[in-house]
Amino acid sequence: MTAKDDQGSLFAQTGGPPTSQEFERVMDSLEPKDRERFVSELLQAAHDSYSASTADPVVSTVRSWYKSALFMAQPDFHERLEQSVEDVRSLGSSAS
Repeated sequence: MTAKDDQGSLFAQTGGPPTSQEFERVMDSLEPKDRERFVSELLQAAHDSYSASTADPVVSTVRSWYKSALFMAQPDFHERLEQSVEDVRSLGSSAS
């Protein structure tokens, strides 16, 4: 089996390995405490990937953190977050 064949089957369900841009974007966006959490999740995903003979857990972990980094980088992220919290609180108080 060639390396290309091996990668093709390894990443078949995930759409390919995470790009270096995705990984770098995640690392650059994180505070030290969050970086520790990301690395911890990534190591667990690597263990799960090894055990399951698939890269899906690693790909899923990197892509999830990447999507979160993109979302949090939006200029109105904090405003939207605060509005969402207020909306949830008002739903809770109207249910009482």
